[in-house]
Amino acid sequence: MNSSEKKKLVMLVSRVPAKLDKGDKLRAFYQIKHLSARYDIYLICLDTESESYNLKNLDQYCKEIKIFRIGRWSKMFQLLKAWVTGVPYQVAYFYNPSIKKKIHQYISFIQPDHIYSQLIRTAEYVKNIHSIPKTLDYMDAFSKGVERRIEHVNFLMRPLFKSEHKRLLKYESLIFEYFDKKTIISDIDREFIFHVNRKQIEIVSNGIDESFFDLPSKWNNQGKVLFTGNMSYPPNVKASEFIENRLAVKAKDLQFVIAGANSEKLNKLAVPNVECTGWVEDIREVYKEARVFIAPMFIGTGVQNKILEAMAMGLPIITTDLGNKPLGAGIESEILVANTEDEFIEQIRRVMKNKELYDKLSSNGREFVRLRFSWQKSVQKLIELMTN
Repeated sequence: MNSSEKKKLVMLVSRVPAKLDKGDKLRAFYQIKHLSARYDIYLICLDTESESYNLKNLDQYCKEIKIFRIGRWSKMFQLLKAWVTGVPYQVAYFYNPSIKKKIHQYISFIQPDHIYSQLIRTAEYVKNIHSIPKTLDYMDAFSKGVERRIEHVNFLMRPLFKSEHKRLLKYESLIFEYFDKKTIISDIDREFIFHVNRKQIEIVSNGIDESFFDLPSKWNNQGKVLFTGNMSYPPNVKASEFIENRLAVKAKDLQFVIAGANSEKLNKLAVPNVECTGWVEDIREVYKEARVFIAPMFIGTGVQNKILEAMAMGLPIITTDLGNKPLGAGIESEILVANTEDEFIEQIRRVMKNKELYDKLSSNGREFVRLRFSWQKSVQKLIELMTN
């Protein structure tokens, strides 16, 4: 499709999807990639990290990229203001009124056919634009994620988290009315958006780049046990601590690998059978060296990209009930479930010793991801939603 035939889409994201080290960045990047076949994309990125970015991969899919940096003092002021107004801190942290004015001016200049706003963090910037159709991607139910963290945080922080939970519950419901279309990552997350018409929120799942992960693992009963993720994300930190402090200590014969951004800061106990790699440029390399993938997710929401990637690589997956619920994989046929340290160790040993079980999980898992989680199919559903 020629550029002159394409419609204009303004896409607003809360982080720059250049380095794909977080789930929202990964989702944004692949949506941009596939949406670019139908739209001229004008990407607006908020930047709270003040980093320098390599935009080479993004440039090829975007008509234009605008990055608005939110400074430290702005973040502090908006957080203090939110304490009084009742706006969720999650939203206030990413908000700046002068940037909002610039975004409105830019949108007025572009005159897009549609505005796509990723996460409630960005909603304040465009919620009052009524002349252009808008879609909000909730992605996850933030309120539920915060609620699950309450019992795990320091008791001094619990009142803050309880307050944020209430703020998010209210905001997720109120912001519903400002957007024409709404999407979310799973039906489980949709049930936690407490709006009377929440069934109108369409499920637009995450996906997998099949060609990128087309390197199936092979059985080996001496292989490594892998977990991956960005360790600035509390659910991943919780999972890593569970691996280090409990699984690795109890099962000293097993070799665990924790890979991903900031993982090099882990392993404070210097557990000899835990390797923390830090950021890995090509995550397929650590998947290829592993024989089992575990995802001990006890807090958090949404479909975990790490599980989809590992499945696509043919690795047997062991996760918790919480990790599998939004995924919906068949237990014992496509995935294994464990919720305690003893259950995780038992399941790991089962896979290590049983080639038949390994092959079944590997084959069925790859097929499950191939049929259910395709970026192309996911984005096609998004396109149909935005054009109808």
